[in-house]
Amino acid sequence: MAAHRAQAQAAGGEGQTKLVDLCSGALLKKIGANADKLTATFCYGGAVDIPLDGLKLFYMQTKNDQNQAKILDIPVQRGREEDFLDLLSACEVATFGRRKEDVLDPSYRKALKLGKDYSCTFNLSEYSILSEVQRVMAPDALGIRAELHKLNVYRQDSSTILVRNQG
Repeated sequence: MAAHRAQAQAAGGEGQTKLVDLCSGALLKKIGANADKLTATFCYGGAVDIPLDGLKLFYMQTKNDQNQAKILDIPVQRGREEDFLDLLSACEVATFGRRKEDVLDPSYRKALKLGKDYSCTFNLSEYSILSEVQRVMAPDALGIRAELHKLNVYRQDSSTILVRNQG
């Protein structure tokens, strides 16, 4: 009887299934142990100085159902604070992603966003930002690129007044 069982196992009987289960279980444990050692950077930050000649932000502002092209000089000069308030009024409250949904929670994140209708004189190629991001986050990539998506405007504290024209 034992000889028949050994032959059945060798010929692909129930013993083979158990052997596959043992091998795949051991393989999964080994993969899991190696995966625990992996690290990845998914977020990276930094700061750059504003150029001596400043920056210009070009955007559209809607007032009374009329679109108006605006330019904001950065840094904002004394006496030109109204220019910054114009930018704030052109923004909308920014959501953030959590899992697969957009969430609006001002107690967590107090940010505004300017959509895709903007441009600026900040030129990434004048800085080492992209090469540094690639070095840290995608060292094996052939190259990376950046594109304007939206501009987030963060308020320093809750006392900042947000002017909105409901027009």
